[in-house]
Amino acid sequence: CTHELHPVCTCSCVNILDPDGCSTSSEINKFDDMMYHLATTGTCRQIIAVDKSLELFHRAWCMAEIAEAKRLDMTQSLQLLSKGTIQQRARTLENLDVRSMDASCQKDKELILGKIADIQEFNAELQSLIFDPKSGLVASWNAMDSLQQVGEVGRLIRWGLADAGTGKVWKAWQVHE
Repeated sequence: CTHELHPVCTCSCVNILDPDGCSTSSEINKFDDMMYHLATTGTCRQIIAVDKSLELFHRAWCMAEIAEAKRLDMTQSLQLLSKGTIQQRARTLENLDVRSMDASCQKDKELILGKIADIQEFNAELQSLIFDPKSGLVASWNAMDSLQQVGEVGRLIRWGLADAGTGKVWKAWQVHE
């Protein structure tokens, strides 16, 4: 173990802009195909690492990926810093609406919204995906026994130690209030 951060890519690849979502070179318009490929080729599972502020649930692409994985019956697990994180901030998730979620650019948000036939139904499904007492992401976290929860927290601590105390790894996990 080197305890060094993963280096930033220095390749000369150009980031492809795809304003209309139709470019054959774009990765964005291949989202559905890639999710299907991951779900049907082996034992891929989705691990949803959630920041302290639960901001992930307010990002359109993140929620699109979580919802698509659920639709494709991929195994999903929620990784939280602690049970208190969800208990303290769950109210911020009670009225999630995909129309008010953030995306890096407006075209991405339009692409995501354009794929949703019934916004109200999709929002209800998001609520179920997160809060359903039998199969929701929160229930899966709560169902873990203490040993499993400690194991998950241990993994998060190892990530914290991986940056040799610089705090760079955790900047994305800080509460932005």
